[in-house]
This record gives sequence, structure tokens and C-alpha cells, in this order.
Amino acid sequence: MKMLFNYIAAAVFVVISLCVSSGCGSPLTDLISAKETEVNEIADALTSLYESSLCGTASCGTDLSACHSRLKSPTCATTYGGCVDNSMNRNLDFSASVIRSPTATFSTEFREEACWSNALTDTFITQNGGNSEDFGGTTKWRYFGSPTGFYRIYPGVPQETCGSYDPRLRPWYVAATSGPKDVVVVLDSSGSMSTNSRWETATAAVETILDTLTINDHVAIVLFDSSASQLCGGSIACNSLSQATESNIATLKSLLDNEGPGGNTNFQAGLDIAFSIMGSTLEATSNCHKAILFLTDGFVNGGFTGDTLLNHISSKQATLQADTGSSAIIFTFSFSSGADKTLPKAIACGNNGTWSHVEYNVNLREQMGNYYNYFATLRSSASTSVVWVEPYEDASGSGILTTASKAIYDDRFTPPRLLGVVAVDILATDLEDTAADYADLLSALVQRSAQCPSLDLDLCQLSLIRTTTYGSSTFTPTVTEDELLCESTDLDGCVTANAYCADNMQTLTQPPIPTSSETDTTFFGAPRLSYEAEACQDCSTQTSASSRVHPFHLVLMALIASSFFVVLFQ
Repeated sequence: MKMLFNYIAAAVFVVISLCVSSGCGSPLTDLISAKETEVNEIADALTSLYESSLCGTASCGTDLSACHSRLKSPTCATTYGGCVDNSMNRNLDFSASVIRSPTATFSTEFREEACWSNALTDTFITQNGGNSEDFGGTTKWRYFGSPTGFYRIYPGVPQETCGSYDPRLRPWYVAATSGPKDVVVVLDSSGSMSTNSRWETATAAVETILDTLTINDHVAIVLFDSSASQLCGGSIACNSLSQATESNIATLKSLLDNEGPGGNTNFQAGLDIAFSIMGSTLEATSNCHKAILFLTDGFVNGGFTGDTLLNHISSKQATLQADTGSSAIIFTFSFSSGADKTLPKAIACGNNGTWSHVEYNVNLREQMGNYYNYFATLRSSASTSVVWVEPYEDASGSGILTTASKAIYDDRFTPPRLLGVVAVDILATDLEDTAADYADLLSALVQRSAQCPSLDLDLCQLSLIRTTTYGSSTFTPTVTEDELLCESTDLDGCVTANAYCADNMQTLTQPPIPTSSETDTTFFGAPRLSYEAEACQDCSTQTSASSRVHPFHLVLMALIASSFFVVLFQ
């Protein structure tokens, strides 16, 4: 018996030793730093490619469309999950990246970004160690997303549902561009919101906002009609912000699903609750910027209105500033053709925010979800660092991942132009192996992302943001640029661009861009037959989700088994 136990103990020692030799025992901060170095290398490479494009020297090589192109050198990858549900293995291309669009067609801006970022694949391949699957590496996906919705990902992976992925609405993108923030959503739940599916559209937009938040953010939701109340219960504390963890976001969505419209419209009630939450939260906070997102589809018929309400908000802001050291930026949205435009716009103008009139249901989700562009536009490369998000289940089946990302800017524009966000996905188990527990891992990721970027605000920059319409809706805007400005003269004398070629100070030029469609074989290679033929053929095997076990879990199983035998043979 004792000899048998010794054999088992020796086997366990070998498994643990292999784990340690492959990096499981590295300090958490060292592993995080190594991945941040990868992100910074990609950021430097992207900046260099962009600089070249300014002078018209970018090369438009052949690219691969994730939805339309055939992989050039497919490899049956075994460590990236399955190509379909309940399967193992998938065809990937480790010699190329692929590009995706959130819309069915490729815009001119999209093709420009595909052109000048094409050679970023070389950096991806170098970091991967070559054109083959890196079985021992901890980094899975490497990618770049831009403000147009352009998305380049490595290794090349076929996309199953075309136009279904928008990088701008993903937590890794928003976290990198906006920094930590406290967000209170104030949503009109009066009776008129039951008209024309407004309630369903508005709650879907709120869920989009929730999905953009990360563990570096804190959030609350307030509903108002004749009165107002905070959505709270379960893990969501009342009269407090809650950290935007995956579980808390799920709870907020569940609470919102149980609500419905009814009653009158009292702006004051909703805003009072929002200020109360922000003012009473001295521990549950990002200790960074504060934002109130206020949506209504009607006119005030209860509580303060007009100048009385505006003065009341100013008083609340002064109290918040005194109690917490900062005031809140207020973003307002007038939803539907019959919504009040005047008062919501005045609220935004008086509180350093922006106002949007959203008449059509189709773009409310995009308009509200892009509030972070305010923070992104007022930053610069000097104020950006690598940020992290909470571990999540990879939709492609690679396992539990976390993402490190960084925003890149061109500071020669006024305000600085956001070029996009670069990122890498890391197996969370490799980070967990170096942490005391999951809470320790989350704490470490939050600390690495805790930098609060300064917002250097001037009237020209703010006015430019106020006149920018986000979203891909084909409907013609219902308000003019002057209507979006707080004063019609706010843009007078503003310099909107001051970009030059990096070498000879010539004015900005772009390289010639192919005008071909996304299915043109000259620029996007041979067309694929179908998703499953491209992703699964001669590679995928059926399995069950429960049969996939991570090697680290095998270590834990071995330790448990050894403990069992210790007890058994004593």
C-alpha cells in the first residue's frame, strides 16, 4: 500500500512540476506585465503603419474577409475550441488575419483601414512564433478594432454570422477608450413608453450600455415616471453603485426585465435619485469620471421644470462636487418625434454633456451605447495605458479568457483622433494559476486598469463631440448641426484638424484605396463555399462540453486523488 501511495505521490509531483516549468508558478504581476508588453508592441506597430499611411505609402495587399474569403493556409487547430456547438477543433489560418464589418458591406473608411493595417498581421505572426499553432502559448486571439467598426483578428477565423459583431460595443474597446467610470442610467418608464415598442427598444439600449461596462466601472439604474426608484435587490445594493461584474450585470438585466411602463413624467424625481446614489457612494466607486445617461420620450408633467429644474440640478452638482470631489457629466436623449427637445438639451448643455434626438427605434441602441465616445475623444495617447476586463467565456470556444487592450490616438488632430484599440486574449486559467484565488485575480486586474485619464475640455472639443452623430442608421438625421450645438457660434474659430505627413510636413494624404466589393477575389482572395465547409471540414469532431478539461484542472484532480489515498492508507 505504501509503495502504491509513493507512486501516486510521485505522479502528482511530476504533473505539478510540468505545470511550474511551463509558467504556472510565475508571479501574477509578471505574467500580466508580459501580456501588456505584447499589447504595447502591437500598438507601436499599428502606429507605425498609420504614420506610413499619412504619407501615402501604405500597401494594399490581399486581405481575407471573415465572411466571404477562403482561408489561404487552413490548419486544424486543437486549442481554440470547436467550429460549432458540441464539437472540438476548427480550421484557422495562422499565416493570415481576417477582417470583419458590423454591416453587410464595406464602406470607404473600412477599406482604408483594411489597407493601412494590412501589415499588422506580420506583428501578430511574430508574436505567435510563426505560422503554426502555438500549443504552449497563453495568448489566443490578437486583434484591432476601429471607430468605424472595422475589426482585424488573428489567427484568421471564419465568421458564422455576417455583420453580427461590432467591436465598438465590446467591453475591451470601451474600457480602453473611456477609462474607469461611474454610470447611472436614468430611464423614463412613464405610460407613453408603451407606444410603438419604445420600452422594449429602450431597455435593449440600456442592456447595450451594461454590456460595455467592465470590472473597472460602477453602475446603477433609475426608473422614473410619476416618482422614481432605483433597480436594486439581490447583489445590487440600494442607494449605491455596484461594481460592473458579470454577475451584477446579469442581475441588473433580470431586474429590468421585470419592469414596465406606466404613470406620468417627472424628470426631477429620476435625477434626484441619481444624484443621491452618486453622492452616497464613497467606497463602491471607480474614483474616476461620473456620467448620468438620461432618456425620455415625453414632456415633464410632474416635479420641477424649466429654469427651476436647471437650477435644482446645479445645486445637486455643487453638493456632489463638495462631497466626492467631482460632478457628473449628463448625457440626454430625446426619444421619439414627440419628445421634448428643449429641456433635455438644456440639461446636457448646462452639465458639460451632449444631447441626442433619436426619432427612429433602429439607432437608439447605437446612440446610447456610444456615450463613451465623449470620453474617448477627449483623451490622447499620452493618457492611455493597457486595461483589463473580467474573465469571460470565449464565444469561439477557446475557454475562459480575459482581454488586455489599449487605445491608440493621433494627437495631431484637435481633438485627438482615435485610431482604434488593439488587444490580446489570454487564457484566464494561466492568470488564475498565479493568483491566490479568483477575487485576488479580479483585484489585480482592476488595479492595473485604475488609471483615471484627465479630460482636457475646451468649448471647441466639446462642440465637435456634440455635433457628431454615432451609429450606422440609414435614416436622415432629424436635427441640424446648429440644433445639436448649445449656441450656434460655439464652433466659430475652431481648428478641427492639423495633421501632417510625418516626414516632410505635407498635408494629410491617403493612399489609393481599392473600390472593389468585399467579394472581389483580387483583394479578398478566393470565395468560400459556406461557414461549416470553411471552419469544420476535415477537422471538427463531435463531443460534449463536459468532456473538455483544462490541464490545470487535471492537476487539481490529481491533488484531490492523492489526498484521498493519504486518508485511505493511513
